[in-house]
Amino acid sequence: MKTIKRKISKRNTWIISAVIGLAIIGIGSYEIYINIGSYEVKQLVSENPKEAVQQAAKIEGIRYSTGLTGSSTEDDVLNVMNKMCHQKIEASEKWGAIPMIPDTINAVYNIVEASKFTDKEELLQILTKWKNNDFSSVDSDHNTVWQLEGGTVGKATGIATPKEEAEFILLNFGSKLTSGK
Repeated sequence: MKTIKRKISKRNTWIISAVIGLAIIGIGSYEIYINIGSYEVKQLVSENPKEAVQQAAKIEGIRYSTGLTGSSTEDDVLNVMNKMCHQKIEASEKWGAIPMIPDTINAVYNIVEASKFTDKEELLQILTKWKNNDFSSVDSDHNTVWQLEGGTVGKATGIATPKEEAEFILLNFGSKLTSGK
């Protein structure tokens, strides 16, 4: 009888140890998965911190939300869309930034869709591309919005590389956005 109890006790100890070990491995793997984007961005920035700091110093007026409401004007929407593009484009000057993420894209789309804006159809075409994660012409999209705003300085000259975008996100929005990717 004692031998059977010892075998059961050893087996239970082994099972409990295995479950605890797997839980630790699972939690550790999850933490690595969640933080890998932030780590990669920090590593990219650390390769050339002088340039990264210069880029961050150029950007003022960082916001995390659009601030748009149902009574926002077309000019308000154009301003927000312009600032959303800044993380994805190359330009000599950039003023302000709002994250180009599904939440902000959808918020702007909903405002434009419900509006009677003069350039509603053109804006919806751009926003539909963004909703579908199509940023292949984001520089042209920016310049369209920029022209509708009457822009004179800060025309997009290209699309940022993934490294440049990652640096921009980390330096201007912080790890708050990179950890959720």
